[in-house]
Amino acid sequence: VLTNNSIFTARDLSARLADAGLTVPEERIWTSALATAAFLKQQKPGGSAFVLGEAGILTAMHDAGYVMTETDPDFVVIGETRNYSFDAMTKAIRLINGGARFIATNPDATGPSPEGPLPATGAVTAPNANAAGTEAALGLSRETRQAVQAGLTRLGHDTRGVDGVFGSGTRRAITAWQQSRGYPATGYLNAAQVEELRISGRPGGAEPAGTATAAATEAALDLTATQRRIIQSRLTQMGHDTRGVDGKFGSGTRRAITAWQRSAGVAATGYLTRADADAILNAGNTPVVGGGSVDADAAARVELGLNLTREQRIAVQRGLVAAGHDTRGVDGQFGSGTRRAIRAWQVARGDAATGYLTRAQADALSGSAPVVVPAPGTGGSTGATAASEAALNLGAIERTEVQTRLAALGYDPRGIDGKFGSGTRAAIRSWQGDNGLTATGYLNADQLARLRGQRRN
Repeated sequence: VLTNNSIFTARDLSARLADAGLTVPEERIWTSALATAAFLKQQKPGGSAFVLGEAGILTAMHDAGYVMTETDPDFVVIGETRNYSFDAMTKAIRLINGGARFIATNPDATGPSPEGPLPATGAVTAPNANAAGTEAALGLSRETRQAVQAGLTRLGHDTRGVDGVFGSGTRRAITAWQQSRGYPATGYLNAAQVEELRISGRPGGAEPAGTATAAATEAALDLTATQRRIIQSRLTQMGHDTRGVDGKFGSGTRRAITAWQRSAGVAATGYLTRADADAILNAGNTPVVGGGSVDADAAARVELGLNLTREQRIAVQRGLVAAGHDTRGVDGQFGSGTRRAIRAWQVARGDAATGYLTRAQADALSGSAPVVVPAPGTGGSTGATAASEAALNLGAIERTEVQTRLAALGYDPRGIDGKFGSGTRAAIRSWQGDNGLTATGYLNADQLARLRGQRRN
């Protein structure tokens, strides 16, 4: 007698059949629970498993020499039960995503009962079963599996060996990689993912523009979720559909980045360099590089390696302003205004105009911006400077407040966005002139207090 019901043991079923007038020895009964246990014993003798099910599957697993555990099991086994609990299912999902291999005793979505159909094993296993089935259909060879493991290892995900066997270590590595790429974290691969990882695992690594190196370069940028959303929004505005603006770089965003890179004439890796990110964040324009043939990506990597703190970036911006180059704000953010100022400063020095700093250049600028704060009560009669405004350390909220107050007083800042561009500078100058102050376009502490205290008549 064969049955796909894993609830009862063979002895239980033999007794139930006897009650119905049928004599069937338990040795002649084969259940899906027994088949599952026999299969796992063949796969990994003496292994461990987290099991959801009734006496049939639990007894079969014990008889097969398996240890039941919730800690790093080799397998998660789901069988028929009338008591699927949310907590148990959550635990099973987390263990599978952590690398445990997933086994179901049978694929039936429903089972019979006197009251009608009941949810069965297949109803709760479909998502991971589909993912596992997709991978199984690929028929991956041992060599391909080893290449995948090599790719995962190269990208920093430990597979616990490159042996062509997708055990719990490899499943955990796949899950972690999928999460980092914004893919559904099933722990199983589709064809596109296999190819991506094979490329990453080729001997000698990828070329400088290859997947592994490019991914590492982007990871080093440490982009915030907000920056990722802005990048997705900019790409969408430029006609490259990211399939969502959610701060997660999934397959849609990767395709959009690749398309933008091709249109910009840079290496189409699907991953961002510092120069790429700056270009997209600043309205999607490719960086302007002067001084002949200059490797902007290399220059960006050099600056990235400096690990400049916000205070150091502010000091650089102050130095640029003191040298006569408008950074459009002294806020520690190297946006398009600061990049243009750096390039102009580099041209004036006769340096390669990359828009990115070397250590020597950063040191030179950081040391050239003394902070001058007018004495209290002077009203800024000698004129507020970029340095005195920088000393106010205005954040985006304070800058938005300034723009709002200027607009309320009739001075149009050409946008209330928390960024002091040319429109805001012109509005500040107009306000200063109307108030008998030196019209520099920059604020000091006394002027900020005066602006806050004014109301339109």
